[in-house]
Amino acid sequence: MIHFVGAPPKMKAKSAELQYDFDLAKEMFEIFVPKNYSGGERFGLFVFIDSQNDMTLPKEWRSILEQRKLICAIPQRVGNDQPTARRMGLAVIGILKTTEQYRIDPKRIVVSGFSGGARCALHLAFVHAGLISGSLSICGADFYEPVSKVKAVYTQGYGVWPVGRDMAVRAKSAVRFAFITGDKDPRRGNILDIYEGGFVKNGA
Repeated sequence: MIHFVGAPPKMKAKSAELQYDFDLAKEMFEIFVPKNYSGGERFGLFVFIDSQNDMTLPKEWRSILEQRKLICAIPQRVGNDQPTARRMGLAVIGILKTTEQYRIDPKRIVVSGFSGGARCALHLAFVHAGLISGSLSICGADFYEPVSKVKAVYTQGYGVWPVGRDMAVRAKSAVRFAFITGDKDPRRGNILDIYEGGFVKNGA
């Protein structure tokens, strides 16, 4: 676990939905740098927003991150009980500060998360498309407008997180989206509806 040194980076284009100002001396991140990173080649960056407040990198991820040449940044205290502005804001700070310290390929910056963290990561890809080039949502998803309920079991109060039309158009061209769910995921039907009736139907 590390504290980033210095003030939070300044951003020209800010969203009212995010918190950007933090006392970084009080914020913790887990940073994983694969052993094959030397600084001679740009690596991608994988930022993860968990549903719990304290996450350490699963050991099973290490070989995959190394193989795919990805540095990983995991902000702490960004669980489902935290404000969404904080969760998304710390993820952006993680991107910017890691990019200051390591050679990062700007075309390979992926935000991901689990459950509510997946929904935050997905929304963040719309808010900051361009900074973010990939979104990987695990057992959680939203679309920017309602989708038809075909496979969903939970049909109330889930699955819509609006963004402006200009954000939707920009994200469609700038971000690649991927989704993971499973047979035991209680939101599986919702996620399939969002994927098929939202992202695929609208050409994302």
